[in-house]
Amino acid sequence: MPNSGVTSGDQCGQFYAAPINSTTWTLYNDDRYPLPTWFEKCGRASIPNDQNTGALAPFGRTGGFVPYNRMLDKDPFWLATPGFDHCTTADTTCTYQQGS
Repeated sequence: MPNSGVTSGDQCGQFYAAPINSTTWTLYNDDRYPLPTWFEKCGRASIPNDQNTGALAPFGRTGGFVPYNRMLDKDPFWLATPGFDHCTTADTTCTYQQGS
C-alpha cells in the first residue's frame, strides 16, 4: 500500500462483503478479528467469488485492463475509489460524488 506505512494486513480493519439486496452490497465487521478502532491505516475485506469475478470481469485476462497494461501475475497495483473520498465511517451510506 503506497506511502501508508502499513507493513502487514493485520494492521487493517477486517471486514466481509455481503448483499443487502439483488443490486447493493455492504461491508460488515468480520467478527473473527478485533473490532476496528477507525484509526487503522487501511481496511481489507473478504469478497465472495461471484461478486469479485462479476465486478472485475471488465478488467479480465483476455480482453481488458490486465492484458492492455501488460500486467503479469504478482505485479503490484493500487486500487483507488475516487468519488468515495467522503466515506469516512461505517455509519455513512456512500454514494458516488463527482469531484469539482
